[in-house]
Amino acid sequence: MIHSTTTRSDRAGLARMAALLAVLALLGACNTVRGVGQDVESAGEAISDTAEEAQN
Repeated sequence: MIHSTTTRSDRAGLARMAALLAVLALLGACNTVRGVGQDVESAGEAISDTAEEAQN
């Protein structure tokens, strides 16, 4: 039978690593959402510009 030799400090280190990875993933998602928002805003401006040109 294999016995686990994981210590409390090993688990704390793994928890810190998992937390760091979660933070990095969230930061990456923020940049993605910001980019999508900018793309949608640009598309909206292009549509508005086209509509204004069509009226003139």
